[in-house]
Amino acid sequence: MNELFSYYEGELDVFISESLIIKDTLLKRIISSYDSLTTDKNQRGQDVIIYSKDMGNNLTLFVEEIRLKRHELAASTMYKKKKG
Repeated sequence: MNELFSYYEGELDVFISESLIIKDTLLKRIISSYDSLTTDKNQRGQDVIIYSKDMGNNLTLFVEEIRLKRHELAASTMYKKKKG
């Protein structure tokens, strides 16, 4: 098992770093030029901010939790919804 992991470890590092760059760029695009901004509560009852951006054939949503005690925002999730 360790040999298999070490064989793919280099490729995995590249894949992860490329994925993070793509997500970071997409995230910056959504936050800086969102189409709508709403607030709601998540399943745990925490207040959240929902950014949504029309990306052609789908709607991309990014959700941040509002943490009042710590005075911070925390990324919760990002997902796509098909239009229609």
